[in-house]
Amino acid sequence: MLGVNASAAPAAYVQPIENESKTFGCDLWVEVFNVSLPNGGIPCDEDIDLMLVLDRSGSIDSSELATLKTAAKAFVDALVPSADGVHIGMVSFSSAATLDQELTGVGQDVKDKIDLLSSGGLTNLEDALLDAAAELASVRDRDDSTVPDFIVLITDGAPTTSNMGGDHAANATAAATAAKAAGIEIFVVGVGTTGSTATYLETSIASTDPPEHYFDAADFDDLEAILQGLTECPA
Repeated sequence: MLGVNASAAPAAYVQPIENESKTFGCDLWVEVFNVSLPNGGIPCDEDIDLMLVLDRSGSIDSSELATLKTAAKAFVDALVPSADGVHIGMVSFSSAATLDQELTGVGQDVKDKIDLLSSGGLTNLEDALLDAAAELASVRDRDDSTVPDFIVLITDGAPTTSNMGGDHAANATAAATAAKAAGIEIFVVGVGTTGSTATYLETSIASTDPPEHYFDAADFDDLEAILQGLTECPA
């Protein structure tokens, strides 16, 4: 009873018989404070190496890019990077990918690089995954037996170009498959994607072992809650 004196409690209310079968109304509202993913996510209280991979192609307008930046920086803060804990790097991509930030324990360095992003060009997912995987195999990557590797990819569409040419989706799939074979766990957030594009990102790019690794965001405004939900952080 959380401290309530049962002897002082009022008598139980009994609905009068004349109210039977009457219809009553009430106002109901729901406030969402956080997103809880049922099968776990990315630990922020353990040693991990994580590459944040951000789409900056021309299909993302200035307002959406600003929202993406805000959500990505909040995600960095939620992971609480530190010298002896979480290390984060960043790759961004459009027609080609760039390694914007090497793996670091300094969260502000990552956020500063996020702020510099501008959008334009095509969607080269293959190059982005190759660059992220390369950083997770560099001298800055710690021992994978004790410090697991992650990629968190945010994109609003399927590949429209690739390094190899030809089948851009197949080339990106090959890059993702190689990364997963190297022990990298890939989480994907598809923003505003539907149908075949969402299915492609879920089944061909994201890791498929439990827990769930693909998440749909209806638009960029949904991003922050989804990214916050990806982290398993102590209260």
